[in-house]
Amino acid sequence: MFEHGLKDIYWAEKALTKALPKMQKNATSPDLQNAIATHLEETRGHVTMVEAVFESIGKRPQTEKCDAMQGLVEEADSIIKETSPGPVRDAGIIELLKR
Repeated sequence: MFEHGLKDIYWAEKALTKALPKMQKNATSPDLQNAIATHLEETRGHVTMVEAVFESIGKRPQTEKCDAMQGLVEEADSIIKETSPGPVRDAGIIELLKR
């Protein structure tokens, strides 16, 4: 169970490191862009920590798809596609990042 959870978390964190730059690029508020940049750096740190946990248990880091994070990434893509640049899109990104 522990390893399964670790693989799930690793997938989620790695997926987020790919999704956040797209959100940052599509945000229009400089404050939101900066907040996303900060979140991205924190997330990269999480990836490093999870890799360290794998190492501590003598396992090679592996991912296992996290359906919850996949859903959030897909929702972010939908928000970006379905809205024009501006405050409505920014609000959608903010709401998604609060989850």
